[in-house]
Amino acid sequence: MFLLPLFLITQTLQYLDKTALNYAKVFGMEKAMGMTGNQFSLGAAIFYIGYMVAQPVWSYLLGRYHAGRILGGSAFVWGVLVLVMVWSKDFSHVMVTRFFLGVFEAAVTPGLSLMTGWWYRRDEIPLRQTIWYSAIGWGGMIVSQTALIMDTS
Repeated sequence: MFLLPLFLITQTLQYLDKTALNYAKVFGMEKAMGMTGNQFSLGAAIFYIGYMVAQPVWSYLLGRYHAGRILGGSAFVWGVLVLVMVWSKDFSHVMVTRFFLGVFEAAVTPGLSLMTGWWYRRDEIPLRQTIWYSAIGWGGMIVSQTALIMDTS
């Protein structure tokens, strides 16, 4: 009963975190941190490098050990890193934090996919997975409307 909304919220937060840097740029992050040249682009790209590097490791860990604990630990560290990102004051700190955000977020989608298969019958899995994966669209709508409201105020 509570599992699907939890998956939906987790996937929404993951999407929001991936795109937060783009909205931070709109609100002056690049200028505030004194980023020049392609530093902002590197800060955005390093997330996906961390994600790519960590994906096979998380896939192994999720299959080998208790997936709920692995995913829970990953989500906890990911949350701490989101808070650390708020305190970033320069380019190097952004690079390190974004890399590790990518590393710890890499566990979310495979973990949710695996856990969907555990908690639902075979005929229920496609619909349930579609519902929580639709959070990417929900996340886009939420953040774009929030940014629009903040920009006009």
